[in-house]
Amino acid sequence: MKSIRTRYYGPTNTKGSKIIASDGDKNSITISYPYQLNSDTAHELAAYRLMEKMDWPNELNGGEFANDQFWIMLPRVDRSYPPAYKTFFALLEAMQKLAN
Repeated sequence: MKSIRTRYYGPTNTKGSKIIASDGDKNSITISYPYQLNSDTAHELAAYRLMEKMDWPNELNGGEFANDQFWIMLPRVDRSYPPAYKTFFALLEAMQKLAN
């Protein structure tokens, strides 16, 4: 069973805030903090981005622990529907286009 940890990193003098999602096997992804989302949804987005990068077709269930969020991957029962993150990404991209 795979799990993902997401962690928030605040801004520096030269870079903005970010969230890093990693799985403990040296697979990771960094996203710029999406300020248009709440904290939980931003962490979920980072976890789904790592799943997309690694081509893991699972669903997530997660929670917060000591300033990090941990996600476990659950098998999808019905694989005929696209994973939720595809719709999530499409909505996020539409929001970003509207903001620009």
